[in-house]
Amino acid sequence: MTMQSGRIAVFQLDNFQQSPFGKYFVKLARELRSRCLDVDLITTSDLGLDALPNDVGRILIGQPRGRFPPHFKGLPELVTYLREKSPDAVIANTTPFIIVAVLAKILARSKVKILANFHTPLSWEIGGNMHRISRAYPYVLPFILGKAHQVIAVSNQVADDCTAVTGYPREKIAIQSWAVVTDEDLGRASPLA
Repeated sequence: MTMQSGRIAVFQLDNFQQSPFGKYFVKLARELRSRCLDVDLITTSDLGLDALPNDVGRILIGQPRGRFPPHFKGLPELVTYLREKSPDAVIANTTPFIIVAVLAKILARSKVKILANFHTPLSWEIGGNMHRISRAYPYVLPFILGKAHQVIAVSNQVADDCTAVTGYPREKIAIQSWAVVTDEDLGRASPLA
């Protein structure tokens, strides 16, 4: 399947300027644009947004920043984005962003495909209390991953750990370095109701 036109959103880390995912995003955006896809970056920090290619949309959510995590604070804005822009897919990088993307999909009653992209072992995130919600992952993620169209891990170790923590079937987790997305990923699953 080759996508002729459409819109892909990438929902990722708070600090585009300093994250390795942010630096890689420019390459990913170039790849997706070569497939005639419109690309939007959805983020919770304006750091580095001025360095994005001109043909990439910039959506800043969860402002002003405060004690409440901005990606969760930005949930209503993400719901509005999904309703107004109707992207074909949202690539959600890292666990809190995956959770928010799936919740936004449900609230927007959208048929958007969520590609849940894991970069670190969940047990490491839980053990290190990496995010405020980390300890709830074993309880929350089985539901969340069931609503994603594709679960992607950057390595076998990350995929195995995801299965161990959530019970999500290992054979359903694709292994891809970084956030490379194939046409097969975009077309793999039928839309959820």
